[in-house]
Amino acid sequence: MIQSHLSKIYWSYFVVHVVHIINMFPTHVLNDFSPYEMLYKTAADFNQLKVFGSLCYCSTLPTNRKKFDPRASKCVFIGFKR
Repeated sequence: MIQSHLSKIYWSYFVVHVVHIINMFPTHVLNDFSPYEMLYKTAADFNQLKVFGSLCYCSTLPTNRKKFDPRASKCVFIGFKR
């Protein structure tokens, strides 16, 4: 959170991001399965994880841009789509 200079109003997004990561790890309560595995019946893919507060690019819609406008804009990653 410090590197991206996000204010404290984004802490709720950070907590949701951490819970998402915690739910991907196996637990003894579920006989060494993760909550993610129990819900989706497939192993969690850790390659899809992103660093909270890191630089990312969001695509701009073709209807909102001209020929030489940028195809994406710089953003800060604050979590996954729910």
